[in-house]
Amino acid sequence: MYRLEVGLEYLSVYGINLLAGRDFDPAIPTDTAEAFIVNRAAVEMLGWGDPAQAIGKPFKRGNMSGRVIGV
Repeated sequence: MYRLEVGLEYLSVYGINLLAGRDFDPAIPTDTAEAFIVNRAAVEMLGWGDPAQAIGKPFKRGNMSGRVIGV
């Protein structure tokens, strides 16, 4: 699974709409280090079914761990 680290405005700059959950929020301190947005392929690969079911799931990539906030 490929990982891409992005800035807080990545989705809006590229016009990407989320299927479920929310975008990163600079007002939420954990969003800069403990939050993940994954794509539909990751949801399917991890067996999470529907994108909405992925929200709040624990997620770890490399030395980073946190929770999924968006798909």
